[in-house]
Amino acid sequence: MRQFRRCIGACLLLWGCSASQPQQEIVSTFMAFLSDVKAGEQEKILLVAPFLGALPASKRESAVISFRVFADAEPGSLHTEVARGSGGTYLLRVSVPGSAAAMVVPFHRNAGGRWEMSPNLEAVRHIDIVPAR
Repeated sequence: MRQFRRCIGACLLLWGCSASQPQQEIVSTFMAFLSDVKAGEQEKILLVAPFLGALPASKRESAVISFRVFADAEPGSLHTEVARGSGGTYLLRVSVPGSAAAMVVPFHRNAGGRWEMSPNLEAVRHIDIVPAR
């Protein structure tokens, strides 16, 4: 009976680790992307966000500026959450504590098996609602 419990425990541990692997990969991909944004590595930026390559240079730069808020923040201060989306996508929600800046970034695996951003980024703004008296 004791070995059966150990076997079940080991199976649950392995299942939990494998279930969280895409989330960990996405967070590490995004953190590397932020490092590339901070360093200005255009080639590496386009590997993770290939849709930026189709934009004119001025629009591409304004899109990259929205990521600089997160790139300039201290890496340990970013709050990230990854949730499973539909059709094999995952949604990364990233925010800086104490700031109104937050973003939801969809990720999917490309044909080469690498995680890349989908072009539908969403900026999240919090609005405080105070009831009238």
